[in-house]
Amino acid sequence: MILNNEQKTNSTQKDKSYSLIVNYLPQSIKESHLAEIFSPIGPLKSCKLMQDKQTGYSYGFAFIEYLNGEKDGKIACEKLNGLQIGHKTIQVTQARPQSNETRNTKLYVKGFPDSFSEKEFYELFCPFGEIVQIRILKDKLIAFVIMSTRSQAQTAKDHLHGLEISSNNILNIKFPQTDSRRRQMACSLTYPSLNFYTYPIVVDQYYLSSPSPPSIKTHSIYVYGLSQTVNQSELSRLFSEFGHVSRVDIIMDNNTGLSKGYGFIQMEKYDEALRAIEQLNNYQFHGRYLQVRFKNSSNNNQIIY
Repeated sequence: MILNNEQKTNSTQKDKSYSLIVNYLPQSIKESHLAEIFSPIGPLKSCKLMQDKQTGYSYGFAFIEYLNGEKDGKIACEKLNGLQIGHKTIQVTQARPQSNETRNTKLYVKGFPDSFSEKEFYELFCPFGEIVQIRILKDKLIAFVIMSTRSQAQTAKDHLHGLEISSNNILNIKFPQTDSRRRQMACSLTYPSLNFYTYPIVVDQYYLSSPSPPSIKTHSIYVYGLSQTVNQSELSRLFSEFGHVSRVDIIMDNNTGLSKGYGFIQMEKYDEALRAIEQLNNYQFHGRYLQVRFKNSSNNNQIIY
């Protein structure tokens, strides 16, 4: 049951506002159906399915608020998080007030293979934080990925822009432009006063020294095939044999806390980075053979296979 305005005014709210965000909803679900799922826990103050105002296209998430606030909200998180609806498993958690961190979290992606699926996008971006929405426009071969926070979006962009997916596909990732043409292409969302919740960034970053100043160009190396037991200091020592390493990032699984099996190395000198690639590609490390290459081989003079 959703209370009308008069009931909301006359009712005494025992708990302060506690808004929930529900992610990964199937496209077919209606707002009334969503209310039926959440209302058995307690009377609803509001239930808002986020949709395109003109087309009715569902963005796959909604906001729920209970009249009893935190009390019923926590019960809903406990009982309904992970509920299977159709082919989707929904995620229910507390929303948080809008801030600068929850604005401008949308990434514009090009350069991926035409066969790239939503699942592959999820696996690519999820190590950098919580994904709110993925939308692929197959006819234009562009995609939009919305992260939970600006810092998560920036981290994903920093690591994935220029990543070579295949010999013919190099990711081009940026924040959408503000001109009218870009705004029309972007899948604009209208957010309520309470916006996305935040998950901790799950990129395990290890700085060996202060980050290089912007004036110093670094060369990014992509390393695949890492054992789950490898830590940043071990990987740093391995690459430091060939030159100065300014930064090591091992990408972590946000569910298990273990390595996803790949990472990035930043080296300041091109010749040292190239020598490391030549020596460490197909090198056995912690029982696994590494695949090592420049993050974007087209920007370098040599590709190591």
